[in-house]
Amino acid sequence: MNFRFRIVSFNIRHYWADDGDNSWERRSASIRAVLRTYPAEIICFQEVNLPVFDFLSQALPGYDPASDREDRGPRWEYRPVYVKPPFRITGQETISLSQTPDVPSKSWGSNFVRQATRVVLDRDGRELAIYNTHLDFDEQVQLNQAKVVWDSILAKDPDRPVILAGDFNSTEKQEAYSFLTREGAKGGPAGDFRDAMPGFRPETYHGFGEGRGKGCLDWILYRGRGLRLSRPARTLEDRPGGRFPSDHFPVMAVFELTDPERKP
Repeated sequence: MNFRFRIVSFNIRHYWADDGDNSWERRSASIRAVLRTYPAEIICFQEVNLPVFDFLSQALPGYDPASDREDRGPRWEYRPVYVKPPFRITGQETISLSQTPDVPSKSWGSNFVRQATRVVLDRDGRELAIYNTHLDFDEQVQLNQAKVVWDSILAKDPDRPVILAGDFNSTEKQEAYSFLTREGAKGGPAGDFRDAMPGFRPETYHGFGEGRGKGCLDWILYRGRGLRLSRPARTLEDRPGGRFPSDHFPVMAVFELTDPERKP
């Protein structure tokens, strides 16, 4: 029997950012409202800071969080994955997108320590791996960081269906996307992901309504037998109470876990 589920990728913007009228205190209620309006079995957050975990736990009762929670200061970015039954978390780890993935670190001139949260889920004996990430800004750095993600998938999840979600700070016309989806990748083995948002891609970064023009920076990609896209990804553009919940629109897609012997 197939199991349909929803997944959301949501950069909620650092709570400490000096955003004036769009400060965390003014928009946190909008975040809560969007999460309530669009319940999903899996939610991948970016730009979560340690003080925000309590807020998310209150906003998402019944969910299990998968994340590194080591205190590295109030401005450190975490990328938790919140999971709702019937999914069960069977494994999780944090991968630094650097030349030393096992320790918090940065390489290749990355502005920040960039990481991916890897989570293995089980649903009645069927497994699914989730990678939730946030890449840096330079295109070559992004490509190198995407290769770290792909190396992890080849080493740890070659036969599992995988969903890769997050804020990639780049569009489908740039190298990280090309590498992960084999669309014009330059040299070497490349990823075989498919895009959950085929065709027209709306802008996902809006800068609280003032930052249009950067394209679709937030992606949901998928690969593997036993996973089928049921409903293409779309942006959630609600403004509860007339206020943007973040400077990015959340992105939601619907998938099905299928019999792995069938073609996805």
